[in-house]
Formats: sequence, structure tokens, C-alpha cells
Amino acid sequence: MSGKSHAASDAFLGSLTSMTNDEDMQGILDAQNHMLGRFEKTNEMLSNFNSLSSQRYDNVQQQFSAHTQLLLDMKADLDIIFRRLRPLC
Repeated sequence: MSGKSHAASDAFLGSLTSMTNDEDMQGILDAQNHMLGRFEKTNEMLSNFNSLSSQRYDNVQQQFSAHTQLLLDMKADLDIIFRRLRPLC
């Protein structure tokens, strides 16, 4: 960096820091830390929810597959029964 641009950036930084006071900065940092804590809790809750949902989905998927297979077996049995009854009528 050249001396002139370095001095300009120092002047800009000095004017920027003079616009804020330590109390305001601490308030901003406290608010950010508070929000960070809330976001971390929210992320943990969402992770737990996703894990539980995944487990329940797997359980329901297995039950659904078993019920679907039962219905297919019942349909096949009924088809056989109707095939045997038709000649009798």
C-alpha cells in the first residue's frame, strides 16, 4: 500500500470508530451472542426433530409396505376364489 492510501484508510477507520462508543459496541456484541445461542438451540431442536421424523418415517414405511403386501395377497386370493366360482354360476 502506498503511504497516501494507507493514511486515507487510517483516517477513514478513525472516523468510523469515533462514531461508535464502547457501550453501543458491547450492546451489539451482547445481542449477537444472544442470537447465536438461540440459533444454536434452534439448530439442535431441528436436528432432533429431523432425526425423530426420519425414524418415524422408516417405521411407517415398513408398516405401509407390509399392509400393501397384505392387500396384494388378499387380491390374489380373491381372484382365485372368483375364478373358481365363475364356472359354478
